[in-house]
Amino acid sequence: MLASRLAALDHVRRSPRLFGGPPGHKEWLHLCVRRGPLTLLVNFSLVDTPQAAGKWREAARVVALVHEGEWYGEVLTVDPKEVRVASGRVDLQFGIQFMRLVRDELCVHCDLPGGLAIDLRCVPQATPILLRPAEGGPPVHWVAVPRLLASGVVTAGGKTWNLNEVPAYHDHNWGPWQWGDSFAWQWAYALPAARNQLWHALFLRMQDGGRGQTTAQALSIWRDGVERRVFRDGELRVWGEGQAPGEWWPKFPSVLALVLDEATGDVPARLCVEARWRDDYVKGAFSIHSVAVLGVPRDTDLGVTRIHECAATLCLDGQISGEPLHMEAESVVEFLVP
Repeated sequence: MLASRLAALDHVRRSPRLFGGPPGHKEWLHLCVRRGPLTLLVNFSLVDTPQAAGKWREAARVVALVHEGEWYGEVLTVDPKEVRVASGRVDLQFGIQFMRLVRDELCVHCDLPGGLAIDLRCVPQATPILLRPAEGGPPVHWVAVPRLLASGVVTAGGKTWNLNEVPAYHDHNWGPWQWGDSFAWQWAYALPAARNQLWHALFLRMQDGGRGQTTAQALSIWRDGVERRVFRDGELRVWGEGQAPGEWWPKFPSVLALVLDEATGDVPARLCVEARWRDDYVKGAFSIHSVAVLGVPRDTDLGVTRIHECAATLCLDGQISGEPLHMEAESVVEFLVP
């Protein structure tokens, strides 16, 4: 059931430009894993990139970030001759790196420069959801699988981690948005490490570029792989407290440090949430432990869009459908600044 729904929703769309439509398409497939001090993020992307004389090409990139005590990361742009993508399903081969959905498993393999290697099999444990672009926000479509179990091996910085059914998160974004347009987002997921703790959560907040106006926000509460409550917009209050730790946040790709001279950035130490709908309510906070900065060239000018990837934890208490909720969960939080 889960595999068939995932296959129906989570398939590569490709750029309309390849079929006679307009250019400007972007497509990201994302995987996050947390286990204790270990944080792993992997992203496969296909991006329409303008060339000389009004031409376009589809750029294929792999981004991998690993954190345990310190951040390790690689950003790899793949030669177009080494890219193979099967439309209508998840099957991306970028050189020797691949991400593919095989029956009921999402399989990811990376062997990147600097000794960063990933070989994982991830089995969905929650019903995939499809979210469409929010009114007033960027044209971003979104499929999310809030909980998977990941098994395999990760190597970075001379360290190796063997994972056995570790909680993971996967999503897939696509659309013709432009980096540098006036929008920002905050996104997070949270999954308890213990399998007998059944509550988990997914959070999204879309704002204008100055972050003075929120165009859409939602906090989705799940139990045992089923969405139990979604708090939206006016039902939800969100605010930041303090400044995230660290005197200098590592930047990827490393050349980004030549462009961004700031040591840190505008990321809170705690992202607090409070929500109520009738008798259902929750209150808690994502606590940020460590931050890395990923830079993406803007489409609108020569600047850089900053994506702050954060290792975090969520503590949340409340009541859903008359049932008490207490969650202490490992989390990844993302802050995008145009």
